[in-house]
Amino acid sequence: MVAQGTTLAARYRLDTRIGAGGMGEVWRGEDIVLARTVAVKVLLPGRTDDPGFLVRFQGEARAMATINHPGVVDVYDYGIHEVPGAGATAYLVMKFVDGEPLDRLLGRLGSIAPAAAMDLIAQAASAMQAVHDQGIVHRDIKPGNLLVRSDGTLVLTDFGIARSDAASRLTDAGMVLGTAAYCAPEQAEGAPVTPAVDIYALGVVAYECLAGRRPFEGDTPVTVALKHIREMPPPLPQHVPPAIRALVERSLAKDPARRFPSAMAMSAAARQSILGLGPEEVSDLQPSHQAGGARETGWQSAQSVQTGWQGQTVAAGAPGWQEQASASAQTGWQPPPNAQTGWQGSVAAQTGGWQGAGTSGATPSAVPAIEPVSNGQGRRAAKKPRSKGMLVAMSATAGVVCVGLVALAINGLASAAPKDPQTMPAPPSASQPSKPTQTQAAKKTVPYVMGLSPERAQMLLKEEGLRATVIPSAGVDMSQCTKVVRQNPEAKTQWDPKRKVQIVVDACPPQETAAAALPPSLDFPAPPAGKAGERYRLSLAVDGGVEPYAWSLASGSLPQGITLNLSTGMLSGTPLKAGIYSFTVMVTDNENASATQAVRLIISPKPTPTPTPAPVVKKKVPDVVGQTPDAAKAMLAKAGLKVTVSESSDIDHSQCLTVAQQDPGANVMWDSKKPVDITVISKPCPPSATPTPTPTS
Repeated sequence: MVAQGTTLAARYRLDTRIGAGGMGEVWRGEDIVLARTVAVKVLLPGRTDDPGFLVRFQGEARAMATINHPGVVDVYDYGIHEVPGAGATAYLVMKFVDGEPLDRLLGRLGSIAPAAAMDLIAQAASAMQAVHDQGIVHRDIKPGNLLVRSDGTLVLTDFGIARSDAASRLTDAGMVLGTAAYCAPEQAEGAPVTPAVDIYALGVVAYECLAGRRPFEGDTPVTVALKHIREMPPPLPQHVPPAIRALVERSLAKDPARRFPSAMAMSAAARQSILGLGPEEVSDLQPSHQAGGARETGWQSAQSVQTGWQGQTVAAGAPGWQEQASASAQTGWQPPPNAQTGWQGSVAAQTGGWQGAGTSGATPSAVPAIEPVSNGQGRRAAKKPRSKGMLVAMSATAGVVCVGLVALAINGLASAAPKDPQTMPAPPSASQPSKPTQTQAAKKTVPYVMGLSPERAQMLLKEEGLRATVIPSAGVDMSQCTKVVRQNPEAKTQWDPKRKVQIVVDACPPQETAAAALPPSLDFPAPPAGKAGERYRLSLAVDGGVEPYAWSLASGSLPQGITLNLSTGMLSGTPLKAGIYSFTVMVTDNENASATQAVRLIISPKPTPTPTPAPVVKKKVPDVVGQTPDAAKAMLAKAGLKVTVSESSDIDHSQCLTVAQQDPGANVMWDSKKPVDITVISKPCPPSATPTPTPTS
């Protein structure tokens, strides 16, 4: 890696290394052009050997530079510099943040008083919203990435594994997904991440601030990830107010749809909880399902009449965040400054623009101070205060990561639990040992069976490896025509095959009963194309007729590897060869009435895998300046490098030839497949030494 005193791009001097991790090192440095302290993250040399990684890293740097928020670290510069002895080195220059990580603060205090904790959570959520507004999911929200300044302001840091919705992203499949202790259930299961994973992680941080411990702990990362998927967190300490309890519980919902619809919504709820609102007002922050773009939150707080907030991103200090009364007027308390930290968090100035007393720019008289809880509820023991250290915007601490393939790594253990908190079993008490977890079967995808007869619905579920419980509606005659009107769980839900899917059936409408006497008909659209070597599934639909149906192949042939289910009309399998296949399917109902339809199925070729490029072998370039061309070639060949020779335009081959310049320079680690270019010039040869004649008598 780089050494102390190295200057990158003739501008950024590296003074003190303050962190190191799996991706690189973080240095406190000096911008010698602008004379300011900066934080510089330098990637490991091996990372720069992958051109794709550099492209993704640069794309993330550009995305981060678009974020303009006081709670998000500023990005100043990005580049690649040739470092002697290390080769090409990528670096990222950021604003230097003089703060203490929240995890170190918790280590000193044990836990934080509820109002002060909500102040920090509101700030963090506001910063998260600014990140989400740029199409970025942080994916590693944790106390170590939340820096708290001495004035109580909070800064969100470390976007080293963040994901941008743009084309260039730092986190392709198989890369780091986040720290296991703060990993959302869907993140642990490998599902596509959304801003909801950041909201969940911040909920874990809130729990840790209030309880002095994490909600889920274990001996291994997989154990912790499984608890996030299957278990409910233990209750918070008794001193935590109901409004704050409701906020944490909603943030930690297993189902992403049950969490706050946006980070700004969570920030608003945290501020409302500081004002002492009851749990019903925090719980009433529900989606309104209004039409709008992906960036609109689409829901309105129950207190929007007071705050003027309607789920939109409001700039800091905007009038929409002005309250009608100060915090002290509503809560009736005014905590003293904290003796240990020496500061009080400012809700007005530092939490995303909330202002009290109804006056723009006014600071509320009651400010929640960061101070430990004195009732001993937290698990952490207060530690001896440690020097804060100059922590920077991007923490380089290497942590245990939450990998999306955790379910595969444990043979499907993660799929055992329902995601509905209402059906989750209560955690065992401390006096009762936990029962050993048995291996669970892999989850199955629930098909859409609404509108089907109960017989056909059960067939489709059985084909997916699931069983059904048929629940007739009140007064329904099951001997008559019935249809599925409700299913639980919904379609596309990942479901434990040991649990039955509930389907509620009701009588067919009169028009459907009459239509059942009509002969069957087939008029489904052209089937979607498939790919050779990839699984294909298509359910053919029939109108009219009398169930059950019988399907058959009337003419033509199916693609090799594809079969037709004669009971359900499902085309499924893995096609082996590409081509255009034409065939005719026939359906016959229970009264022997039949219908046919021609099908044209296109199977495209299997994508050609991209060959893996050969690894780049780098060699150290020797210093050949001043050597003869032959000597320079020999030295470069001995170093395992190729050479190209360029001659000056005025070279005189009758004189002595020497190497005047080389590219790259000496001691650079160079790709052995690329030649080293040397420039040869001519110089007068030095006079040859002649012996002095011996004088004669």
